[in-house]
Amino acid sequence: MYKRQAILHPSPYSYISGGVITVTGNAKGGDFAFYRLAFGEGLNPTEWIQIGPDHPNPVDHGILEYWDVTGLDGLYSLQLTVVDHSQAVRQATIQVTVDNISPTVQLTYPPEGKVYTYGKDEWVNINADVSDNYAIGRVEFYRNDEEEPFAVRAVPPYNVNWFITELGTQRFRVVVVDAAGNRTESDVVTIEVRREEEP
Repeated sequence: MYKRQAILHPSPYSYISGGVITVTGNAKGGDFAFYRLAFGEGLNPTEWIQIGPDHPNPVDHGILEYWDVTGLDGLYSLQLTVVDHSQAVRQATIQVTVDNISPTVQLTYPPEGKVYTYGKDEWVNINADVSDNYAIGRVEFYRNDEEEPFAVRAVPPYNVNWFITELGTQRFRVVVVDAAGNRTESDVVTIEVRREEEP
């Protein structure tokens, strides 16, 4: 059973990013007069900044407010305050991390233009150097123009082996997504797979 005052989205201790976040939850019950939403920096903010106006209508599993997190970075507390006609106050507070900084990624192996021999080399090792100011969500490895990654890694080390199954030019790239959903794509590295020459 959900409380009469609750923030349902974003979830506590989640990572959020980019532009306007839709805050949903409950603000209802009792001798309801109005509710307001505010945020402050850190775990125990010394200053609260109200988001939008006071709202005179109760909300049940709906949109409480739209929070623009542009330009914010770090841990923030988000507080819902429900005020009754008797001036009694009920509050719900959660913490979230705002991350508006994209991760960085570089393909450190294989080197551009490396030649592999079909039949002699079994695989191509692809290694990505990845970093983020908070947390990496996943690293996706792509080959040529394929829309789906052939491998995904959620924990380091961020490297995979592509088993050599065909000849010709092969292009590899990596997409890294951090915990807040910020995406960065690596440069493309091109290699060549050639047939083993007859002795």
